Amino acid sequence: LKAFSRDDDEKAFSFASPAIQRGFESPQAFGDMVRERYPAVYSAKTVRFREQVPHEGFVVQRVQLRGPNGLYWDAYYRMERQDGGWCIGGVVLEQVAGGI
Repeated sequence: LKAFSRDDDEKAFSFASPAIQRGFESPQAFGDMVRERYPAVYSAKTVRFREQVPHEGFVVQRVQLRGPNGLYWDAYYRMERQDGGWCIGGVVLEQVAGGI
């Protein structure tokens, strides 16, 4: 999220899982997709990390976001272990009525 806030597609791409990285020809293409499909992630105005829910082989990290248009979202990040670190294996957004 910090990388996106600095328009650093290359750094943001480095946090994506290998499976996600294989789906894009470049970090720029990845950033373009996030800007277009997930503006609340790319340009979040408010970020609040909430609970982590462990699953076998991965963890889901819930993050509450306020997007650039003022709408609120719960982002559920699938976090996967890769080479001793964590990477993002996907995200699902759910709009929240009201606010966070």
